[in-house]
Amino acid sequence: MKYKVPNLITAQTIYEFLSPFLSVSESMDFLKEHKIWRGLRSYGFLSVLLIILGIAFGIVLVYFLIDAIRVVDDFAHSDMSTASMLGNIGDRFNNTFLLGGSKYMIMILMEIIIFHVIGKTLTILKGSPQDLSFKGFVRAQKRMIKVAIRSWVLEILVIAVVSLALRIVGLSSIKPLPVFMIQAYFLGFALIDNYFERMDLHIKASSALAFKHAGLTLGLGIILSFFLAIPIVGPIFGMMLVSVMACLICYEMEQSNTLEILKVPELSVKE
Repeated sequence: MKYKVPNLITAQTIYEFLSPFLSVSESMDFLKEHKIWRGLRSYGFLSVLLIILGIAFGIVLVYFLIDAIRVVDDFAHSDMSTASMLGNIGDRFNNTFLLGGSKYMIMILMEIIIFHVIGKTLTILKGSPQDLSFKGFVRAQKRMIKVAIRSWVLEILVIAVVSLALRIVGLSSIKPLPVFMIQAYFLGFALIDNYFERMDLHIKASSALAFKHAGLTLGLGIILSFFLAIPIVGPIFGMMLVSVMACLICYEMEQSNTLEILKVPELSVKE
C-alpha cells in the first residue's frame, strides 16, 4: 500500500511533540514507584557490557567537550564569527559521535534495557504479562540491529540532502539545528520501534507509523539525545526513562484512539 505524507505542522503534531517534555515528571515517578529496573540482573554478563559501554561513551563525550572548549577558546582569540564557531563545534560533534554511528551502537548494546523496561511497563499498564524472556530479547536485538542500520543510512542521506539545500540557499550557518533534529528523529524512531514491535508491526509499518506521529518521535529523540550527552550514567538512565515515557504516551494514545495504527489496520502485519 502507499503511505500518504502527513501534514506535519498540525496542532496534534505540536501536542505530541510536547508530550514527552510534559511527561518527564510522571515517567520518573512511574519508574521509581514500580522499580522498573528490577530484573535486569537476570540477563547476566550483558549488564557488564552496559557498564563498559557507559564508560567508553563517557570518554568519547569528554573528548568532544574538550575539543569544543578549544574551538571556543580559539574564537575568543581570533576574528572568527559566531556562526563559524557554532559550525565548527557542530562539525566536530557530528564527526566524533553522531555521524560516526556511535549512538546507534549504543542503542544496539542497550537494547536489553529498552526491551526489559518496555516489556515490564506494558505488563503494568495492560495488566497482562509481556514477553521478557531471553529468547524474546534475542529476537528484539536482531530487529534493533536492522533498525539501527536502516536509521543510520537514512539519517546520512537526509542530512546530505538538507546540507546541500542549505548550501545552495546560503544558509549553511544554521546547519547544526536541522542536522540535530534529523538525528534526534531517527534516534527517537529506533527507540519507539520497540513499542510498535510489541504491536506486531513490521519495520516498514513501524517506520510509517512513527512518521505519522513525527512530533512524538522527534520529542522522544531530543530527550534521549540530551541523556546521551551525559557521560556514563546518562545513557543508562536515559534509556530507562524515555522507554517508560514512550510506553505511557503511546498507551494513552491507544486508549484514546489517537494512535494512527487503529485507523490503518493494514499496517498491523508482523514480519
